[in-house]
Amino acid sequence: MFTVNHIAISVSDIDKSVEFYKRFGFKEFKSWNAEDNSIRIRMLKLNNVVLEMF
Repeated sequence: MFTVNHIAISVSDIDKSVEFYKRFGFKEFKSWNAEDNSIRIRMLKLNNVVLEMF
């Protein structure tokens, strides 16, 4: 059986995007930043849906 693990999207403003999805009930559960801040990743979850933004 095929199941989706998570959905990943690239966003232009990660902070604004996190706040947008929180309005729908998503909660941030993991984050990671590169030492030079060249990459920032935020993972949000709502029930069984995981959204990864970078």
